[in-house]
Amino acid sequence: MVSAIDDILGCLKAYLVTPSTIFGVPTSPFVNAGIQNSHSLQFPWLIRASLGRGQAGMVGKGLAIWNAVHVDDVADLFIVLYDGISKNPDAVGHGRKGYYFAENGEYTWYDVSKAIGRAMVELGLSKSDEPTNFTSEELVKYWG
Repeated sequence: MVSAIDDILGCLKAYLVTPSTIFGVPTSPFVNAGIQNSHSLQFPWLIRASLGRGQAGMVGKGLAIWNAVHVDDVADLFIVLYDGISKNPDAVGHGRKGYYFAENGEYTWYDVSKAIGRAMVELGLSKSDEPTNFTSEELVKYWG
C-alpha cells in the first residue's frame, strides 16, 4: 500500500544531502561573519569531557563506526548536484531518489578517544593515553 507521503516524495523536486561527520576548516563569508558553525560538535564535546575528567573517555568499547567527509568534499557535492540540476534536472534523482550521502572515510570512537588521549599525554594533561569508559555520572554531567 502506497501512503500519501510516498506519493508526495515520488514527485517532489527535492534534493537531500546528508553529510556524515564533517572535518576540516571551512572558509566562507558566512564563517567569517560568525553565522556558520566552523567546527563539528562531536569531537569538541568529547575533548571537553576528556579534559574535564583528566583522561580520554569513551562510551562502551568505542566500537561504533561513523562515516566522515571533508568539508571541501561536501561543498563539491553541492556544486556537482547544482550543476547537474541546472543542466538536466530530469537526469538527477529527486524526491525518493534524491537522497545523497556525503562520506569518504570512517572512524571508530575508540580511535578518536585514543588520539585525544595521546594529545593529552603530550600536553602533560594525562598520564595515560588509553581511553576509559565514561561513568554514568560523567555521561549525565557532560551530556545531560
